[in-house]
Amino acid sequence: MRFLVGIVLIVVLVIFSVIFFSGGKNGSKQKAAVPKILPDYANTSAEVQLTTDGTINADQIHRSIIINVSNTSSTLEVVQGYQNNVIQTNTFPNNQDSFSKFLYALYNSNFTKARKTKLTNSAGVCPLGNRYTYELKNVPDVKDTSRWSTSCGGNGTFGGLAPQVRQLFQLQIPGYSHLTSSVSLSADQ
Repeated sequence: MRFLVGIVLIVVLVIFSVIFFSGGKNGSKQKAAVPKILPDYANTSAEVQLTTDGTINADQIHRSIIINVSNTSSTLEVVQGYQNNVIQTNTFPNNQDSFSKFLYALYNSNFTKARKTKLTNSAGVCPLGNRYTYELKNVPDVKDTSRWSTSCGGNGTFGGLAPQVRQLFQLQIPGYSHLTSSVSLSADQ
């Protein structure tokens, strides 16, 4: 009888040990979300955006240029004032292969790299120059996707190769220079 009770006790201890050391999940392990690299978003609804915000001046003459790129389109918007009044829109078709190559170029330019700074907000910074905002949008598993830099240098949370990234965005818009030739981002217009 003692032998039988000993065996039952050992079996119960083994079962308890298996349940305890497996985390009580009945063999199903939950995987932690693996962060994707930028090019992995080429076949999703993700978008990347560059906003160039001009000199801080009167609402009537203030301009910003927004370039938004997804796997279906590349869009250029010219915005008047601080209320985001779109005064010009140009949209061009895009495709997944093109978007993937663009995302690789941004990835290799450290598009998602953050830089530590005491200034976490670009409001009022570099008032006589330009402020640039770099964003990864429509990606629910990634947070804090907005970074910024300025034409004044040394400011901002963007840790990538800023001039290269801005040029890459401009190259996604056919005829960018022509389309923006009449847009003044400077103080005098």
